[in-house]
Amino acid sequence: MLSGWSLLFFFAPTVVPPMPSLATLTSLVQPVAAAPIAPGIGQHNTPVAPVVADPPTAVGPVPVTLTPEQMRSAMQMAAGTISYLMTHVRVAGQPWPDALYIDADHLVTTPAGDVLVRIPAGTDLEYARSINGANYRLTITDPSTGAGVAFDTAIGYVTNR
Repeated sequence: MLSGWSLLFFFAPTVVPPMPSLATLTSLVQPVAAAPIAPGIGQHNTPVAPVVADPPTAVGPVPVTLTPEQMRSAMQMAAGTISYLMTHVRVAGQPWPDALYIDADHLVTTPAGDVLVRIPAGTDLEYARSINGANYRLTITDPSTGAGVAFDTAIGYVTNR
């Protein structure tokens, strides 16, 4: 059926309507809340008021506590990801960015607006570029434990601090 629709849509796009997306189809289905049946209904023809449940309360994210090993691993992955992605967003022959920015959600971005990675919550990022822009050093530290990792383009890999 999908193949037939695809062919018809390709050859007659003004006649055949576009295929609905899954989001469109699921928005048409409304969940139906069933009222609980109270004991005694129908036994004495006594009317029973419907039971109304309290509205659900919003639940925020559950804070996650990482072990020191997990935190170091998360920092290593973040530093490695930043260094990898920076090589792809940088134009060959151009200097490295002069700064990196961190927003409230711990997302690291370049001055050009390229989103690189989310660093672990509670960690700090330090970034320093050489004067000529040919190298940079990136350090991610966990102030609560003092653990940290670093990436230096002169070395080319992530090291523990």
